[in-house]
This record gives sequence, structure tokens and C-alpha cells, in this order.
Amino acid sequence: MISRRTVDSGGLPLAVFEQGDPAHPTVILVHGYPDTHVVWDDIAEDLAVDHHVVRYDVRGAGESGVPSARREYRLELLGADLFAVADAVSPDAPVHVVAHDWGSVQSWEAVTEPGAEQRIASYTTMSGPCLDHLGFWMRKRFRRPTPRHLRQLLVQGAHSWYITAFHLPLLAPATWKLWLAKSWPRVLRDLEAVNPRPGHPQATLKQDAVRGIELYRANMRPTIRSPRERYTEVPVQLLTLSRDHYVQEFLSEGLEHWVPRLTRRTVNGTHWSALLEHGPVVASHVRSFTAAVSAGSEPEATGELVVITGAGSGIGRATALAFAAEGARVVVCDLDLESAVRTAELCTLSGGTGYAHQLDVSDGAAFDAFAQQIAAEHGVPDVLVNNAGIGHSGTFLQTTEKEWQRVLDVNLWGVIHGCRAFGTLMA
Repeated sequence: MISRRTVDSGGLPLAVFEQGDPAHPTVILVHGYPDTHVVWDDIAEDLAVDHHVVRYDVRGAGESGVPSARREYRLELLGADLFAVADAVSPDAPVHVVAHDWGSVQSWEAVTEPGAEQRIASYTTMSGPCLDHLGFWMRKRFRRPTPRHLRQLLVQGAHSWYITAFHLPLLAPATWKLWLAKSWPRVLRDLEAVNPRPGHPQATLKQDAVRGIELYRANMRPTIRSPRERYTEVPVQLLTLSRDHYVQEFLSEGLEHWVPRLTRRTVNGTHWSALLEHGPVVASHVRSFTAAVSAGSEPEATGELVVITGAGSGIGRATALAFAAEGARVVVCDLDLESAVRTAELCTLSGGTGYAHQLDVSDGAAFDAFAQQIAAEHGVPDVLVNNAGIGHSGTFLQTTEKEWQRVLDVNLWGVIHGCRAFGTLMA
């Protein structure tokens, strides 16, 4: 049973829809562009079994009021809308927030407000970065234009072509009205692998899509040009969509700097299929996250766990830093503990978290003990890189049997020991 109410936010009426037992933890679902609250239908029905589920049409969309000017689409007002809804539906307890696309962008505004942890118990975000974080992300890459950084800027720029188009006067609204509104079902089917059922609002677009362009015009350029330092103590779950055509995974690099209580998970879906085709998967992640927060336990606070042998220098260190730049927890081991410690420090500076250990990979018993220690302290690794290797200079005839044995012990048996010790845990 879905009930409807109207919540006033600074004089603008917001259409709010509720289902589930109000005695259960409240979760607020915030939709993106060019959607309405109905994009959450499947996920809301799933979560309503054990949550008080609240959805609302954001300003200018669906049944909510329409701002009269572009300035009324600013982020601070959108964030205030979320707090207004939270105060109305759960005045005595913090709420869990789940958001997608522009719903995520505007929810970040509320989540990063000072003291937000008093009203927001947790935040699950999909396909929508904080624009302030994005502004600093871009600055870092323009200031340090490495080949990798330049490639990221070019790739994301190509995937964000529509943002530039939305800033073109007259052309953007006309394109929506004359072409995109008619071709939207084909876009969802061919690009997003989604087949909205007949009559579902996602099958067609209305005037909401044209009005929603003001979200981009009111916020993108001003915020990215002058980003604010926005931190939060709210536990955040980042659900990365592995086949997102609009928001690339690398946009979240370094997010731990702003969000110390961050959990990263991946959903195998496109931008909209995650909601319209893979609702049970998303609902499951939300349910486990809210349960952990409600129980007072700390959800996993960092990214994938990667173990790299021989990471004190060379290829091993470079590999560790590459994973760290993606936000991973990196366990580096090397026979030279001092060099491993330095690599771990560099990993932490690169956006991930580094842990250093000393290990002789040729020692099978030591490798088994190391694997058990890592599993106990950090969990089972997601990735193992058996990188450790040695060599000898000189001719074949000059290489002694003892030197050959050492090469085999490290380069062959080291890999066997690693695969056996960690492979067993992974399996």
C-alpha cells in the first residue's frame, strides 16, 4: 500500500510517497534525471518488506512543484529538500538515503553538510558524484597531466558530451522535444539493456526532462569552477555500475579523502538497468548496509583488498600504486621490509591504504602463515599479484646450481606457494 503526502520545502510542494511499516528503519530513495519516483518501483517494493520506504519527486519533476527560475534548482535548495522530507517522514530518527544519478548529486549536498550524521544514518550512492569532489578531482588531473590522468579526462569528457549540449540555449530543449522524447525507449533498449513495460513512465518522457536541464545549468559550471571542501562522517556505500555509459568508475578515485567511512561495491549493470532490471541486487546491498549501520557495526570502510608480492620496488611498487589510485587496500610484501614500508606509505598517499609485511616467498610455511594473518586482519583478498621474482647477470655457463635453485625457489615456487595459500581462501 502506497500513501501520498505533500511536504513543503521553502514554499515549494514536494510529492512524497510512502510504503512499508513506519516502525521499521526509514530509507529515502532519491531519483535522478530525467526520472520520477517511479524509477524505484522494484527496489521500493523489495525494501518495503523490512523498511519504511519513502520516495519523492524532486523539484520540477513528476507531481512536485516547479521552480520559477533557474536559481531555484541550486544544490543548496535540493539538499534542503531532502532534509525537509526526512524531517516530515522520520522526525525522531535518522534516515537512510539511497540515490541515483542526479538524485545522488543533490543528496551529496545534504550528506556533506556539517552535522549531517545526526539526520542521515547512511548513504548509498549510484552514478552521481559530489560536484565539489569532482571539481577537485579535475583540478588534480589538470595540475598533474600524466598520460593516465589525461586519458581519464578525455574518456569522461566523451561520456559527458550531453552536459555541454544541455548548456546550449534553445538547442537542448528543442532536441528533447523533437527527438529524444520519441527515441527514449530505443535508447533504453539498445544502450541500457532495459525494456520498460508498456505504460511504465520510463517508456516515455514528458516536459519534466526539458525542465530538468536547469539542474545542469544551475550547478555544473559554478560548482566545478569553485569547489568547496565537503567532508562527511556519514557511512557511505558507493555502488559502482560496471557498465555505466555516463559515469566512469575512476571518478571515485581518492573519495576516501572526503569520506573516511566508505564502502565500495560493484553492480554488474548499466546506468538504468541497475534500477529497472537488477533491483533485487541493489536492494540486497542496501539492506545489508543499513542493517550493519543500524546494528552499530562498522561496514567495510575501504575498497578491494589486493596482495602484491615483491612490491618493494619496480613493477611490484608500480602495480601497488596503480591499485591504490583506484582506492584499493593494498598489502605489500617484500624480503626488504624497509622498501615495503615505503611502498605502503606511497599507496596511502595515492588514494588507497597500504600495509607492509616482510616475506620470503620461497618459504612455503611462511607464505601459509602470511596468508592466514592477512585473512584474519583484513579479510580474504580480492586480488593476488604474484610479482616477486629475481634474476642473475652473467652467461648461462657462469650461473651456478645454487643460483639456479634460488631463481626456481622464488620465481616458480613463490608463485605456487602464493596461489595455493591465497587460492584456497579465495575458493
